[in-house]
Amino acid sequence: MELIKGKIAAIVSQKNIVINRGKKHGVTINMFFDIKLDLPEIIDPDDENNKLTEIYYRKGKLRVTKVYDNMSFTSLVPDIIKTYDALGGTISGWAKTVEKYPDVDVDTRISSDDWTIRKGDEVIQVIEEKKEEDQKN
Repeated sequence: MELIKGKIAAIVSQKNIVINRGKKHGVTINMFFDIKLDLPEIIDPDDENNKLTEIYYRKGKLRVTKVYDNMSFTSLVPDIIKTYDALGGTISGWAKTVEKYPDVDVDTRISSDDWTIRKGDEVIQVIEEKKEEDQKN
């Protein structure tokens, strides 16, 4: 199955984004797309002719809300971050685990500005896995 790929055509508001793919491309309502943040070219250390280009970070996730022939309106899906306190509430900052990592020689290749969602950013269809409950029905 070929995944649908496109680009952000317009940013309507903080939560609403238009992509340049629609019905004629196979887009349907409730379809999901990742907004890609491509990593700079990574070269395989064992074979410098092998460029690792399929790797990307997800800047954001979109859900299709309205489909036209050549474009679709989408809503930005919020990230859900849960933190818990000792009483089971959701007070940020309590009961967080502190992790210590070893020192790494980091060649920072992505700046904080790269994470901003912009017109022209690439999007790629995401196939959502069905939950166990959905598969039983």
